[in-house]
Amino acid sequence: MHYEYPLDSVPICNGFSDLAHKMLDFIFRFTKEFGSITYKILFCSIDRSVLEYCSPLWSPHYHIFSILLESVQCKFIRFLWIKSG
Repeated sequence: MHYEYPLDSVPICNGFSDLAHKMLDFIFRFTKEFGSITYKILFCSIDRSVLEYCSPLWSPHYHIFSILLESVQCKFIRFLWIKSG
């Protein structure tokens, strides 16, 4: 077998974390009129699926990966808290 790219999980997980943040921003930007239940459904179906797709690469030995995952979730919770006002 020949691999052209190193199988390093750090850039892959960083890329998926960036993608999850961008998708979360997309949800916030284009759904300003929706309720909190709709936001939860969109987050679980669109954004969380990206994070779960990358979950086999999240190593429990690297604390930074769990911080990246939690940063997306905290951003979503903060948005809902501000939105519910």
